[in-house]
Amino acid sequence: MPQTAEYGSRIANDNPSIRSVIETKSATIGGKLREIELYHRTAGYVPAGSAMTYRNEHFGFTWNDGRSNHGQSFKTLHDARARFDAITK
Repeated sequence: MPQTAEYGSRIANDNPSIRSVIETKSATIGGKLREIELYHRTAGYVPAGSAMTYRNEHFGFTWNDGRSNHGQSFKTLHDARARFDAITK
């Protein structure tokens, strides 16, 4: 797979990365209650500015503080789950 592809190109349209939420929990971060999502993303193309970029399959967690998104991604669900559980306890 090429590392980048144009929006609307056949290769990008045929190989999108799909994000699925595995679990959502609340946690206090920065003194405020936040909704944190544990997710899985399949390998494929994702938006990256003026083009699409290819991402490998990964797992991670994310939350929004009202201004921007934060989080971290991992190669395995085990590693993502361990960090997600540590933050949400």
